[in-house]
Amino acid sequence: MTDILIQQAPKSWRRVKIGQFFEHRSENVSDLEYAPLSVTYAGIVPQLKHVAKSGDHNNRKRVAKGDLVINSRSDRRGASGLSPLDGSVSLINIVLKPRVQNSRYFHYLLRSTAFQDEFYRFGHGIVDDLWTTRYSEMKGIWVAVPPADTQAAIVRNLDVACDRIDKLIQLKRRQIKILFEKESLTAVGALRVDRKEPDDVKATGLQWLPKMPGNWSLLRAKYVYRQITRQPCDDDEIVTAFRNGEVTLRRNRRETGYTLAVKETGYQKILPGDLVIHTMDAFAGAVGVSDSEGKATGEYAVCEAIKPNETNNEFYAEILRYMAKRDYIIVLCPSVRERAPRFRFSKFAPVCLPVPPKKEQDAIASYLLASRALRKNIEASILLLNERKAALITAAVTGQLEIPETVSVVEVSTDNVIPFPIRIAAQIIHQHKNTQKFGRVKLQKELYLAEAHAGISELQGQYERRAAGPLDQALLSRLETGLEAAALYSAHSEGSGSAVTYEAISAMPFNRADLEGELGGRTEAFFRILNKLSDLDTKSVEAIATLYAVWNDALIDGETPDDDSIIHGVLEEWHSEKKRKFKPDELRTWLGWMRRNDFVPKGQGPRTSLGRLLV
Repeated sequence: MTDILIQQAPKSWRRVKIGQFFEHRSENVSDLEYAPLSVTYAGIVPQLKHVAKSGDHNNRKRVAKGDLVINSRSDRRGASGLSPLDGSVSLINIVLKPRVQNSRYFHYLLRSTAFQDEFYRFGHGIVDDLWTTRYSEMKGIWVAVPPADTQAAIVRNLDVACDRIDKLIQLKRRQIKILFEKESLTAVGALRVDRKEPDDVKATGLQWLPKMPGNWSLLRAKYVYRQITRQPCDDDEIVTAFRNGEVTLRRNRRETGYTLAVKETGYQKILPGDLVIHTMDAFAGAVGVSDSEGKATGEYAVCEAIKPNETNNEFYAEILRYMAKRDYIIVLCPSVRERAPRFRFSKFAPVCLPVPPKKEQDAIASYLLASRALRKNIEASILLLNERKAALITAAVTGQLEIPETVSVVEVSTDNVIPFPIRIAAQIIHQHKNTQKFGRVKLQKELYLAEAHAGISELQGQYERRAAGPLDQALLSRLETGLEAAALYSAHSEGSGSAVTYEAISAMPFNRADLEGELGGRTEAFFRILNKLSDLDTKSVEAIATLYAVWNDALIDGETPDDDSIIHGVLEEWHSEKKRKFKPDELRTWLGWMRRNDFVPKGQGPRTSLGRLLV
């Protein structure tokens, strides 16, 4: 008997072998008659799209609604649950027909880390990652089971707590999905084409990319990349390409869940910065730029740019992932293996690829890297939430957690769900919910002032001197994506050339007090910006933000500008549009307003530039 499952449980709980609570269901059926199901970490669901499928439709186990199913393999540790569906699963799963009234309690018991430890301790195998536990072994595991009323109380409380955590995880996964989609659309220029920006739109003749920006060209892949092979070093570690586009040392992602090679032959060298394609998994997005030095098998295609100074590997990795999402990799590399075509460079070589100017490739790549970093942070927070849920379940089913008779709500902070910069943008929009014609231009100016005047450096803007004042288009795009992913606000426009405004998707999930706690000493300055500018029209806010930027830039440069030099900077050293929009006396009036309302810069924060971001 183990300490966790038995000895630490309350004495009032019965000590019994788990087999007495179940009947082993081992009926072989066809997935043509019983719908195929997948046993996942989230429970039992209809068969996932990209799982390996067998041609033997009869080699399945029947599952009835209400059965408990657990994957017997150690590389799928934690994949189990109470099935809400009738269907069938693969033979590696154990199907259990409950003999108990409260089967949901045993659903939680099987999902606890304490039970998983015992389940695999009772198993057998040759290597760790192929360890298996049979039902004949599982049924001998000793567990401590509480009285029926305690079981019911545990289930009620865990249902509420786990549901709350699962909803937060669902929100985070929505964020990841939207970020992922926007990355692809940015890479292929689709957002620029859809928004009908001033540059021309060009037809490509490509099925997977019908249109692209007019300043892009097309070039066959063989003129952009060549496949190379390098000799590995004896001490090189294994590099793996994952379906989320990450290419890294295998140990950086997991220590188990793979089969160890019997003989290390046929390996090739991988260097940081290489464009790497997993030939058997490219159809599912396993393409990326390596962050590590190591080695990989011959099932990886390592690509070298023919003109490195004109090619950004991060950009083209995203192009290939976009092709995979559009199922073009499958079309390009047909195979007899269902949903698993094998990528071959020889088939890829004649394919036409979009070629933006190098500066634009770099700008897109910079955006992609920032978006992926945000996705990685969200993924890490999902991991922490899952760990908290697992610890909560284990503590409850082993008697280590005091369970109230009435359901208690487990509070889970939303601070890590919605990143701080996105909450800043949401607060600005929320503050202006009753302001007519509040939109993208005014939001961008207030974001600049929030960073430059209130000191909210987390925005990390790189503002350029555009026609409507300080602008960081990449920052604005990231924030709008994040606002939509967090189900807060979506950008809306009536059509090409019309103003972009924001529509609420749901209520704000955080309050002002929470935000003030994180702002600290910056709170007063931030909300003063919002309060003072809320009643001003967009042109007035543009004047204030532009004057502030010219004044602040001069202070950063060690100058002490007077009003005439600040006004000259706006009209003569900013953008030609300023002369058309503003008169000197009008700007002088706004300078007076800024002094009266404590909008005087201190020469800190970001400096504006004359560059032009192409994303």
